[in-house]
Amino acid sequence: MSALVLAQALFKKAWLPSKDLPLAKKSRLKVVEPQKPALSQHQEPAQRLQQLNQLVGNQGASNSPAPQRPQITPPAQSMPARPAPQAQPPQQQPQQMQPVSEQPKPVVEPKKAPSLAVSAPEQFHVAATMMNEHWGVVVSLPQRHAGLQGMDYVMLSKLIAAFQKLCGQAPSQVEFDFFHWPPKRGIAAALNDETFSLNALKGFLHKMAHRKQCSWVMLDEKFAQFCFQKPELKAFSVIPRGQHVLLASPSLTQLQSQPELKKELWSKLQELAKQSS
Repeated sequence: MSALVLAQALFKKAWLPSKDLPLAKKSRLKVVEPQKPALSQHQEPAQRLQQLNQLVGNQGASNSPAPQRPQITPPAQSMPARPAPQAQPPQQQPQQMQPVSEQPKPVVEPKKAPSLAVSAPEQFHVAATMMNEHWGVVVSLPQRHAGLQGMDYVMLSKLIAAFQKLCGQAPSQVEFDFFHWPPKRGIAAALNDETFSLNALKGFLHKMAHRKQCSWVMLDEKFAQFCFQKPELKAFSVIPRGQHVLLASPSLTQLQSQPELKKELWSKLQELAKQSS
């Protein structure tokens, strides 16, 4: 060190530069100091305080003699208390359906058709025809036939021709229609109702009379009791029906075997024809 001082004293101008060295010029380099992070207003207070503490700590590290600032502890934010769960009402359990004991329904018996005063025969067969516009004759046959027997047809034809002359009409060819119960075919074949059979017979006779009221001669008093529902009817009984009458006669077999019954029947027809004329 002393040698250096001695050299400077002896050679002052020798070691000094002739020109001023550009040592005193300002450097173009800028010292960039670390920027302090800006605090956002939208940050939470706790985060902002933490950043402040960090800045303060960094400055304290660069300037050691600076006193340390006490860290500010953010107040604990009180979290809003969650509402206590409301007690839910107890769920109602579905009521169990108790089996309902079905009470037996009262058995309703079907209404029976009113019983007839005279029961219908299980089967019957009828031949019928119109003697004139106001009179008809019904013959109860003993069994199912395709038509009347020869002798029976001849006797009835003579009786009808005589009655037509009595009423002032010319005799005409006699044609009979037949009705059988029960029928062989159709829905009615399975029916076993006596009222139905009676109504069917009345419909047959009503159609034969051209749906008009007329007088009838019924050959067979027992069958007449069923047809007219008059159990008190006897042979040659007369039932008035307004301007018309119903006459019960002995059966065809009785008229053939007993000639006096034919005479009595003819006498009764003459009497009724005069009353109606």
